Amino acid sequence: MSPAVSDAGRPVNGVTGAVLSGGRNARMGGRNKALLPFLGAPLIARPLGVLRGVFPETVIISNEPAAYASFGARVIPDVIKDKGPLGGLHAALSAGGGRAVFAAACDMPFLDGALVRRLARDWLSAGGGAIVPKAGGLLEPLCAVYGTELAGALGGFLLKNRDLSVRAFLRTVPVRVIDLGGGAQVRRAFGNLNFPEDFEGLARR
Repeated sequence: MSPAVSDAGRPVNGVTGAVLSGGRNARMGGRNKALLPFLGAPLIARPLGVLRGVFPETVIISNEPAAYASFGARVIPDVIKDKGPLGGLHAALSAGGGRAVFAAACDMPFLDGALVRRLARDWLSAGGGAIVPKAGGLLEPLCAVYGTELAGALGGFLLKNRDLSVRAFLRTVPVRVIDLGGGAQVRRAFGNLNFPEDFEGLARR
């Protein structure tokens, strides 16, 4: 049996999974997108399950802990409020629990466990900074690995900058980009849902 196969079911130690479940959900009419049903389960259950299959611990980043009590995961609120996805990432990095955090958005129902494992192991081999995949020519910073040593730099960034996009922050820290190409399987893995009509469209793919 090859090492890749024999390691497939083992937890990737040193990395914590984190599902980012924040935001105002304006494009969903104010409804909590993470809890909307998708193929018979709350949307967040799918990426949460994938990360749990790879890492010893997976947490949920949200300012509404009661909404996620039934998922059996530690719920971590933002340390610096009202900063969007970067605020959630900062909370995950500040919570500790490993050398790095694999951060995934809550609206990625077809996230692939083998891909998650590969990115996490790549980070552990290189160490430090961030590893961000590129799919179809686009960076996917909300499905990436970030070293917990970036917590301090991110906290400072949140307090000093008006541009709070994840890409703006990535320009200030060491980043390694992993180009995954643009095949159908890759595009499906990174598919996300931002509007009500996306639920039906992605389910048909």
